[in-house]
Amino acid sequence: MKAARFTSLAVLIFLAFALGSCGRMVGKRALSPAEREELDALASQLADPNRSAEGKLEAAALLLTRPYGEAEEVLRSSLTGSGNRAGQLAVVEAIAGRGGGRKVFVAPLGGLVRGGDAAVREAAGRALATYNDRGAREKLIEIARDTWADREVRLVGIRSLALVLDKRTVEAMIPLLDDPDESVRQAAAASLEKLTNIRAFGSDAGEWKRWWARNKGKDEVEWLRELADDLNKTKTDLESENARLRDEAEKVGVALEKENAHLRDRLVRAMSDLYAAAPPAQREPMLLGFLKDPLPDVRLVGTKLAYRRLAASEAIGEDIRLHVRTMLTDPEAAVRASSAMLLANLSDGDSLAALLERLKVERENSVRVQLLTALGQLRDPKGLPAVLGEIPSEDDTTSAAAAAALARIVDANPLDEVWRTRTVQALIARYNLAAKATDGAALREALVAAMGKVKDKAFAEVLRSALRDRAATVRLAAVGALGSLGNHGSADMIEPLVGDEDRGVRQAAISAIGALGGKKHLGTIMVRTDPAVETDAAVRKQAWSVAMAILTEAGPGDLRRVAATLASRPDAIDERIQILQMLVGALGSEGGRALSDAQRQLGGALVGAGRPAEAAPHLAEAWKIRQANRSPEASNVWMEWTEALLAADDPAVIKAMNEQTDDDCFVRTLLRVIERLSELKGEREHTASIMLAEAALKDLPHRLTAEQREVMAQFLADARTARKTEDRREVGKLVGQLTAPDEDARKTAASKLQTMGARAVAPLLDELKKCISAEIPDAELEAAIAAALGQVAPDLNGYDPTASLSERIKLIDTWLRGRE
Repeated sequence: MKAARFTSLAVLIFLAFALGSCGRMVGKRALSPAEREELDALASQLADPNRSAEGKLEAAALLLTRPYGEAEEVLRSSLTGSGNRAGQLAVVEAIAGRGGGRKVFVAPLGGLVRGGDAAVREAAGRALATYNDRGAREKLIEIARDTWADREVRLVGIRSLALVLDKRTVEAMIPLLDDPDESVRQAAAASLEKLTNIRAFGSDAGEWKRWWARNKGKDEVEWLRELADDLNKTKTDLESENARLRDEAEKVGVALEKENAHLRDRLVRAMSDLYAAAPPAQREPMLLGFLKDPLPDVRLVGTKLAYRRLAASEAIGEDIRLHVRTMLTDPEAAVRASSAMLLANLSDGDSLAALLERLKVERENSVRVQLLTALGQLRDPKGLPAVLGEIPSEDDTTSAAAAAALARIVDANPLDEVWRTRTVQALIARYNLAAKATDGAALREALVAAMGKVKDKAFAEVLRSALRDRAATVRLAAVGALGSLGNHGSADMIEPLVGDEDRGVRQAAISAIGALGGKKHLGTIMVRTDPAVETDAAVRKQAWSVAMAILTEAGPGDLRRVAATLASRPDAIDERIQILQMLVGALGSEGGRALSDAQRQLGGALVGAGRPAEAAPHLAEAWKIRQANRSPEASNVWMEWTEALLAADDPAVIKAMNEQTDDDCFVRTLLRVIERLSELKGEREHTASIMLAEAALKDLPHRLTAEQREVMAQFLADARTARKTEDRREVGKLVGQLTAPDEDARKTAASKLQTMGARAVAPLLDELKKCISAEIPDAELEAAIAAALGQVAPDLNGYDPTASLSERIKLIDTWLRGRE
């Protein structure tokens, strides 16, 4: 009995440790192109409102297994975002099904438990319960105890806690037996019954309290060991009872089987907690004990724990490695299947031989699938004959697993001609059979994906037919496979799929024809950038990316044509600018009218996009070329250039005017300068007004009439006066923040004063004088102002706060006179 108890204890402890330790290690490296493509595809699948719930759940589950941080961010955003309930539910269900471990999800899951959606709330509670983490447990306890929360929220917390086998959980449940809400009291009693397997107490709060008083003093390991033994015994009793009653009543049998499954699940959780509570030195022998346990459920838990231990980069002892190979012959199919994957992950020298030998005699299809998957994971070419031999299997899941394994082996090992021929024949023959079936999309997808890895031109016709498959996943795989052939003719086959009903297929088709057909299919790709044609933003983004890559290598003619087609599209302003920039670059060595036209178009596009400062140099070049060629349009381009300079408030417009010999252009521009000064005055843009008026008075006095000079001088005086007033107001506000309690506010105020520079000096001196002349001087503020002055005007030194008031005021007045 002690040995059996120790074995169960060992299993429990190891499982808890593995579950708690198998969190994904987020790497710091950049994603590879394949990883980025996969991430985008899975994120799109999760967000796509047209995807089925099963498809979303599959995407969420795959993202949970990915070793890069971007996948975690997609999941976290789904949990915290709104507007995608189905995706959110899929992520929660995936976490609940796979088990917790990532603390980053605990807070969002807690928020969802408190949310208003009942389905998401229940799933979030189950997900939190999978965590072997004190924070998750405490989150559920907090929800269960929160008397301010809605009743249904509390009940979810209580029901979820029934899945967390832990003394602290029981301890938290006991006070809820006295809750004012009867439904809470009943739920707490029901959860205690599930946690302890004690059925005699029912809702009797007194009995539960007396039981807890007798048991709460036991340490964690002793408490869990006794509970595990009790659960194990009850499970065995129920199995016997289930067998006896199954013949009497099917309904009763189904109910007992459900209870049996529930107890198995709780047994696993109890073992996990015990493993976590055991010293590290005991965990290795415990794991071996689990793997040798007479109970299949315990052995299965052992394989999963060992697998997760590997995922956490923890060492696995030689005794365990040797025993795992023997488990391929375990009487329980689920244990054999789990052992196959564990053996592949151990990657020992004898793993391949052991897997191949078992495949020869294994009759259970579910196990054969895992054996083939394990062979694919090894990627050893010695496994190719066995894998290829399973392609013709009449069982779809076995054939699909063989195809997937074949793809992984071929991807790592080039085929010689003999094996290439055999592989091509096997894949085509099996696909032709699969294509006749009414279902089996997963098999067809796996076969097509394998063809993409083999990359043989003999697949072309098969893949063409796969492009018309009723399943989007198969069409998607066919696009990828044809793309991998590198045959430019394949682009013509794929082109119709840019309008496929499935978003993922459209995206893949656009990328494929861009890579294979390039400029030939540019028009088709550009059509998919138009919101009037393609309503999905993700597809449009993909189309733009592919189109721009093609245009990078295009000549001036193609660039000019595409830019012209985009001129009437307000959604493509930035892209048209980018294409015009490419055009200017392509024409750079040619010069002449073509370059001038391109520069003018680019300048106009930039002005229209609110980027006049960027536009001005291009318009200047366009004008110079036309001026040199004595083009009659030169004056119009001149006005466009100076308009861009004025829109950017660039005083360089004055220099350009000074160099302009055409009196008509000069006068027209001068009028626009005066108009712009008036606009700036109304907009209270005093600095820009000062710079423009100063430049005009400095560089153009010989070309201005007396009246025009007077107008300029008045604009300058008004702007300076207004700016001084605003500067004093701004400095007064910032000075008040120099001694604020918040450090960030103080730093921000000092930084803004430094940015003002010389303009802040006189107002600061006035503020300093006002501070020291106050009825109750503020020494802290005086020191802060003096420090600010030292930053903006280092030449003003010698200020002594200990000097007499009259001496300090005299020094300030001297400094002020020097700044007038």
